[in-house]
Amino acid sequence: GNLFPRKINRLQPQTRRKFARRGSMSSIMSQISEMGDDVHHSIDRFAIKEIICRECYTRQDSKTNKCIKCGVQFGEYHCSTCNLWMSADEKPYHCEDCGFCRVGGKENFKHCKGCGMCIDATLFDNHNCKSGKYNANCPVCYEDLFSSRSATHEMPCGHNIHWHCFNSLASHDIRCPICKKTATHEDMSEVWRGLAMDIAMQPLPPDQARVVDISCNDCGSREQNRRWHYLGVQCRSCNSFNTSHTTTMFGVEADQFLNSLEMAQNQNALMANLQQPPHFAFPPRNFPRR
Repeated sequence: GNLFPRKINRLQPQTRRKFARRGSMSSIMSQISEMGDDVHHSIDRFAIKEIICRECYTRQDSKTNKCIKCGVQFGEYHCSTCNLWMSADEKPYHCEDCGFCRVGGKENFKHCKGCGMCIDATLFDNHNCKSGKYNANCPVCYEDLFSSRSATHEMPCGHNIHWHCFNSLASHDIRCPICKKTATHEDMSEVWRGLAMDIAMQPLPPDQARVVDISCNDCGSREQNRRWHYLGVQCRSCNSFNTSHTTTMFGVEADQFLNSLEMAQNQNALMANLQQPPHFAFPPRNFPRR
């Protein structure tokens, strides 16, 4: 978390030892000031033992939020466990179960011991509880999801992703980056039906025909000898167009093969219908009362 306001400098144990060999406190502060506030470096905040007030240069214990000498307040929010001083604008709070501070307001989150994560209180009762599912990196930006300050989103497949990364991804691809399953909770039946109609209205010329074997990313079914189209190949099991394919034949030869195959399939379907016994529906009879 960012210090707000920048009233202190934090000293790690190795930093204390380094500066202890270099003389007065004023010389230490001048060296720290030369680094600037925008310098980013790795720091173990739990190892911090001492801080330095930037107003009076007093060196003191890190478990305080007010300078022991000049009385200045170091931050609107202070966590003595995480050694964190920051603004209260993001509503920071410390979660004992997570082991560190999070943002968003304690009243808006509830810790799930199964997931090992703070969950939005409005989604807690219906969330998909799965042990360790947040112990992973976002598949888009690769930031650790467990310690991230950004909101996370669970896709239907069970994989998790940053919400802002998901919105960016969904603008050009609606599949999970990990398993390639359709990543939206919305009903896709209308989308699949529209694609099927577009394909039916745009047949490919014989020289562009391809015979493909497909694998559905959504239901896992596999099919052979399907007709390829640049808009996609539909799975006959779940109607999804989220399929991957391998080309086995192409060109005029492929078109002739597919035409003969489809003709044979149509004849088999017709024969199967003819062999079914007829079903007659008799109208209800009204018997006269005695």
